[in-house]
Amino acid sequence: KAFSYPASQLPISFEKDVELANSVAMLDGILFIFELCEREQKVASKAGDLEKWISGHVVRKGVKRIQNTRDLLGAYAGLSLVNHFGHRVTVSLREPDAFVSMIIYRVPEKSRAFRAARFKRGRNGGFVHVLRDADYFEICHHFITPAELVGYFSFRRDILLNWDPPSTAVSESALIGQYLLEDYSSPPDPRFERAALSR
Repeated sequence: KAFSYPASQLPISFEKDVELANSVAMLDGILFIFELCEREQKVASKAGDLEKWISGHVVRKGVKRIQNTRDLLGAYAGLSLVNHFGHRVTVSLREPDAFVSMIIYRVPEKSRAFRAARFKRGRNGGFVHVLRDADYFEICHHFITPAELVGYFSFRRDILLNWDPPSTAVSESALIGQYLLEDYSSPPDPRFERAALSR
């Protein structure tokens, strides 16, 4: 039986309306929370507008929606879902072994170069990955299975927290290359980009 629930709505346990993340993907011991944001193509960007939009709308609001979603999932003792085939499954939403939260944003292709935050910590210490859509697609080009994605995002979290200050941040390709080479102890370096070019 296929236990796929693309149209499931999570029952809300909050007394007031809260904004939740766009999508949640649950597998055995693995949980992904996705928040998606897109800058309208027609919006003219003055100097600094894109950075303000990303820091305010994308990161600040996105982290809040992800935190609301985590709080909601943590409030369930168990969740019973039925898909469009009529299959029912009860999901126990204890803190999973692998919990990946991410904000993926899209800006117009011809946007001028800018530097955006690559992660944010939530109010309770939860780590949220912040990715441009092109970087997320490149990650998915290299890592296909949920377990591979969890492994890469764990590495990405550790390297960004310990090694990669925003002032000298390397490209996502360099981080992918470093992970593919299994070099977990070196600081990030643009030279690792070559490894990401190979399959």
